[in-house]
Amino acid sequence: MSNEITYELETAYHEAGHSVIAYRLRLGLGKTTIIREEDKLGQAFAERPWGDGTTDRKQIIRSYAGYAAQKQYDPSADPQGSNADDNEAAELLSVNPDFSEAQLRDETSKMVAENWDAIKTVATQLLEDKTLDEDELTFIVDAVDEGKDVGKALVEYRYRKSFI
Repeated sequence: MSNEITYELETAYHEAGHSVIAYRLRLGLGKTTIIREEDKLGQAFAERPWGDGTTDRKQIIRSYAGYAAQKQYDPSADPQGSNADDNEAAELLSVNPDFSEAQLRDETSKMVAENWDAIKTVATQLLEDKTLDEDELTFIVDAVDEGKDVGKALVEYRYRKSFI
């Protein structure tokens, strides 16, 4: 497998991890993309930390979820692509001394394992479409939860959405 395909696969799982876990934690979602932009291989846009610290714990877990999903997909995954995520988490950890990095990483890994079907499905769809918007992400995760055929349901959803 070429390096380009490997990067795209790992990026899809990484960004899907961020998005699905952000959804589960009820953090605001935006689009998720695996289209390269500047120095980023992909991005999952989500609510950023609040100034008052009320979502810091969730934001740290969301930050760790990308690499946790990438590692679940490929146990030999290189953590270097998660430097920006780790820096964001470290900043939040520095102002929250009661949080344990090890405990939050462990919790993140468990959440990723529990949501693996949704993460795999979002990653697969990202590989096909390259970008998913918030509504599509929500629809996909909900369809997985309900045991629906996501492909058929997504085609129907997009068809209906085209008339709105």
